[in-house]
Amino acid sequence: MLPFLDIVLHIIHLSVIIINVFFWIPKKTRKIHLIIMLPTLFSWGALGAIYGWGYCFLTHWHYKVLHELDVLNLPHNYIAYFLNNVLGFSIGEAFIDKMAYMVFGVVVVCSGILHVLDFKNSRANVN
Repeated sequence: MLPFLDIVLHIIHLSVIIINVFFWIPKKTRKIHLIIMLPTLFSWGALGAIYGWGYCFLTHWHYKVLHELDVLNLPHNYIAYFLNNVLGFSIGEAFIDKMAYMVFGVVVVCSGILHVLDFKNSRANVN
């Protein structure tokens, strides 16, 4: 059961990353993006203030499964784990962290602007 759960968590995690990074761009997928992005913001920010900035509850759950599968010495973030341990790259964890935070910041700003503009346009069309 644990290997299956590991695969399911990979699929969920990669889906969340893809939705967070790209679904703000097409107007048709912005609501999905917002639904997924808000828990990510809450986890990285609010929970991050308690457990460490960038804390991800999904990574926490996934790492519990991996520990049960005797996968140890895991990096503190899922992206580093996936790139280095699953795909076999050798990319520094600090670099991955910086890139993840940078992409996340750009996405938050750009998607926030688009969501505000969408909201204003929808209000203008009502009047």
